[in-house]
Amino acid sequence: MFLHSIPRMQISFCATIEMNGINPFVLVSAECAARIRKNWRKPLPVLVRVNGKPEKPWRINMMPVGDGSFYLYLHGNVRKASRTQAGDSTRTGQCTRCLRGFAKL
Repeated sequence: MFLHSIPRMQISFCATIEMNGINPFVLVSAECAARIRKNWRKPLPVLVRVNGKPEKPWRINMMPVGDGSFYLYLHGNVRKASRTQAGDSTRTGQCTRCLRGFAKL
């Protein structure tokens, strides 16, 4: 996974969309998650874009795996807007930590 930091607690990375049962997700490494919020072990609300879509970022809770990494489950609207599906490699996933339930990019 390629990672670079962007201001405002935002991370950007490349990853492959995988499946957990029937749920498509991207695994966010512990290193990436720590750049959003260090030592966090609970669901973490973020604003998400995949391949720059949707235009207005979608609010999704990243779910902890237990080892510091997180599952970022991708809502159907996000996948539809970005024209992605399970098995696709995303060019850029962007996550911005929500502050008090919301954040601006």
